[in-house]
Amino acid sequence: MVDDHVMLRDGIRSVLESAGHQVVAESADLTTALGELLRLSPEVLLLDLNLGQRSGLELLTAVIRIVWRRPAHSPPFWQPP
Repeated sequence: MVDDHVMLRDGIRSVLESAGHQVVAESADLTTALGELLRLSPEVLLLDLNLGQRSGLELLTAVIRIVWRRPAHSPPFWQPP
């Protein structure tokens, strides 16, 4: 049986590629996704809020802190520093 998340990623990939976009990476977990983001520096990130045992919001917060170089102890990105 194919995982629902894999089917969803395959469908999104198909739609994006048929529209002329290049999908450079996919990930099913937070650690791999963060590594791929740092390695590839993509222009666009499509994010599932459910990344295995972790939340996609954790990944988004990590990405924002890296991009904005905010300290880990700073407030969440949706609150002003």
